[in-house]
Amino acid sequence: MQEYYRIVFSTDENFVNYLAVCIQSLIENSNKNKKYIISILAKGFSENSKRILSHFECENVKIEFYDVKEKLKELNITGLKEDLHWSIAAYYRILIPFLFPYDKKVLYLDSDVIALDDVSKIIDVDLENKQIG
Repeated sequence: MQEYYRIVFSTDENFVNYLAVCIQSLIENSNKNKKYIISILAKGFSENSKRILSHFECENVKIEFYDVKEKLKELNITGLKEDLHWSIAAYYRILIPFLFPYDKKVLYLDSDVIALDDVSKIIDVDLENKQIG
């Protein structure tokens, strides 16, 4: 079993309210005997948004913010296109292996989901040596 479960979100200012609801549902359904790290990937997230989301931290849930601006620059990722259905923030998930290279497993979730059960059950699924499940 893992020491902690990492849940990653890729978002922007437009989804803070949705992400807050998602995080609340994750916490309400979490196993209080397990540790969770919620990692939020964003570019130039406001201090107000960080304050709102940090409010959800509790004994078994830590919330971290990653400003992806430098990592995008370091990896020379430029020219990202967006449209009505795909924001620039949607691309940030490609950075997960670079930001968390030592985590055995990471669960990526969209910011507008609701957890109805403990997400550690998903993370604990045996992927049978597959990289993505």
